[in-house]
Amino acid sequence: QRALMDTNDQQARLLGDVRPQIVMTPPVEAGRFSVLAAGQDMGVLASVLLRPFEMPESLAVARLECLPRPPMPPADAASTGAAPPADSDSDDARGALDGAFVLGTSIVLPGEDDAKRGRVLVARWDAALEQLQVVGCLTVMGAAYALAPFRGMLLAAVANRLLLLGWQRRAVDARTAAAAAAPRRICDGVVYAEDPDYELVVICSQQAQIASLSLAVAGDYVAVGDIMSSVSVYRYEESLVAPAAVPRAAASAGGLQQQQPAPPQIRRRLVPVARDYSGVWTTAVAAVPPPLAQNHARLRPEPVASETGFLEPGDIARAFRDPAQERLLVADSYGNLIRLVRGDSDDEQLHVEGRWHLGDMVNVIRAGSLVMDIPDPEFPGLLRPQLVFGTLHGALGVVASVEDGKLGRVLARLQTNMAHLLPTPGLWDYARWRGYASDQRSTGAFGFLDGDLIEQFLALPHRTQQLLFEGGAGALADRARVSEAEAARKRELWASYARVEGEANVEVLAQLAVSDIGAREGVSLDFVVRLVESLARHHF
Repeated sequence: QRALMDTNDQQARLLGDVRPQIVMTPPVEAGRFSVLAAGQDMGVLASVLLRPFEMPESLAVARLECLPRPPMPPADAASTGAAPPADSDSDDARGALDGAFVLGTSIVLPGEDDAKRGRVLVARWDAALEQLQVVGCLTVMGAAYALAPFRGMLLAAVANRLLLLGWQRRAVDARTAAAAAAPRRICDGVVYAEDPDYELVVICSQQAQIASLSLAVAGDYVAVGDIMSSVSVYRYEESLVAPAAVPRAAASAGGLQQQQPAPPQIRRRLVPVARDYSGVWTTAVAAVPPPLAQNHARLRPEPVASETGFLEPGDIARAFRDPAQERLLVADSYGNLIRLVRGDSDDEQLHVEGRWHLGDMVNVIRAGSLVMDIPDPEFPGLLRPQLVFGTLHGALGVVASVEDGKLGRVLARLQTNMAHLLPTPGLWDYARWRGYASDQRSTGAFGFLDGDLIEQFLALPHRTQQLLFEGGAGALADRARVSEAEAARKRELWASYARVEGEANVEVLAQLAVSDIGAREGVSLDFVVRLVESLARHHF
């Protein structure tokens, strides 16, 4: 296993990989944690060998802001007679870790089926001393499968729990003990130097489902992907809590104790708000960025009357949910992609907006794109690459949003015409291949556009493009590209759709039948070609 993450504010990259290391007899495996140079040679600047039977599971680059120490309980303060330390904002600013490397690990001892414990390590790269300093460590009860920065803190998916971790000021006695411990050198370029003033602590914990493997953050909301129970969404909340009065030594004669009010403390918690009850075996989850505010009005185009006459007026309105609602892209173990959206504030269920079969298992989804996002003057901000995913077999893919309902409908019509009229390898049924399939259900694909199929439109001869644009059966006339058996099957498919559209009392949606794009949408073939070219620029 190997994971790589870049950091923008430091000339270093974080690499964690698993290699068999002979650390005892008999030999056992242990993970390695390395920092590589950002140059072309990517030389190893420092490397840490983890403990025996300890493997890296997750990596993150985060800014950890310093949190004040909660006040000492009155009983403890009265027994010790100590005053709580005064934490200044300047001290907290100096103690913050900017661009810290955070590593989550798992420890599976011989005879154990699963990890019963793990660690979260915090390290920083000192460019002046050219050494990696491990400044914090927290032992957790399970494997730290996923890490994510969150509001100057850190989210950790540990076994079946969601933890919120913070970089918090130590108690006075703990500071003394930490300061007395001299930094020790682990190996060349690596120093274990525990921070004398701050430590990594658990701020709050929330029970998840079975095994939390992935995390996604969208504003104040956190999505947790479970290995067997799909996705759950939690909301981060802060509230002020007035603590009990803390006894402090008064300045009067005799040193009498008097009650002085303590400042209110911030209570942080994660509250479950919604989940998907479909039981998806989740392998990756990511938050879909919201559409641009300028495009909200474009997301609800005027419907084609001949195709939506059988719908009630409220059906179309309900089909377009609030663009500002949180949306998630979920990948499952059956090679499917699912798009989920939150409903109203009192709705505890995530709703499905799209299902599509990719054909490969996605194990990571990240925000970004493969090329620079250069706005197209003809379609400004309407075709936006948002997410990049990696699959089990080494493929990379881009997920882009079409933030214009009419453009999306034009592309959907083109996709339908190409799927039904163009030849396919082995006479396979495109709709059946892209249809959603799992151990629980099988449905047709919806809510997604197949960029690989649509972009093949640019490589076709102009005559074939014209026939596909018009939705005519003449697109099968090229005998050099299609066998007679496949042509006969395609003609039968086209004829069945043509009969459906020709019946006066039966109306079909645009995505269900071959159609004339120009007549239905009022666009030209050149416009469709320019639209597909703009779509193809996002990964070429």
